[in-house]
Amino acid sequence: MNIKNLIDNDITQDEFLNYNNATLLFKKLPIEINGLIIRKNDINIIIINDNLGEEARKKVFLHELSHLELNHTYKYGIADNDSNKYEHEVDIYLNKLNFD
Repeated sequence: MNIKNLIDNDITQDEFLNYNNATLLFKKLPIEINGLIIRKNDINIIIINDNLGEEARKKVFLHELSHLELNHTYKYGIADNDSNKYEHEVDIYLNKLNFD
């Protein structure tokens, strides 16, 4: 089960989240942060900026799911110095799925 299945409507968003032990939250975040994913207590928490419009939320959601598939989840409270590298990898991954 992967993002391609979700994009192709082979699975639902809930099925994908359940399979990946993930939850989706919408929170007011600083304007420069569209979304993020963290791992806490073995749960992947995807947080999307509540200030975004519907289309932007969809793109950010798929972007964050790509981090999940590429194992770019961060343990709660631990920052990673490779974030630019991870962002580039996600862009390449989504491009291969013909989604950007």
